[in-house]
Formats: sequence, C-alpha cells, structure tokens
Amino acid sequence: MRVSTDSHYMTGPAVQRHMSISHMTLWRWMRSETLGFPKPTVTNGRNYFIRSEIEAWDRARREVSLLPAQAA
Repeated sequence: MRVSTDSHYMTGPAVQRHMSISHMTLWRWMRSETLGFPKPTVTNGRNYFIRSEIEAWDRARREVSLLPAQAA
C-alpha cells in the first residue's frame, strides 16, 4: 500500500509528526482503553490511521482540555 502525505491514511510516524508526540506516546494511546484513540488498520505489520479520525479525536481532546475545571 503506497501512502502519500495527501492520503486518506496516515502512517504511525506521520501521526507522531502531526501531533508532535513520541513513538512511546502513540504506543500508549493505542493501548489505552480510556482515551478512545482511533484504531489503526494493520497492513504487513504497519499501522495506518484514517486521517479524519485522528483529526477529529485531536479536536475533541483539545476541546475537553479547554473546559474549566470542575469544583470538587
């Protein structure tokens, strides 16, 4: 599968660059059951993420981080 930068799919390293995160952070997000990080399609042992799902997850994460803290 050939994946270009304009593609519908993003490779793991492309997601890392897009979100400015390390390989280990991506690995942790992929395995977290609470974050809801988009699941990749695995082809020949490589992860391919749907670009629109990554962007939507990132927008939602940023919106939540902008909410005021709840009083205890």
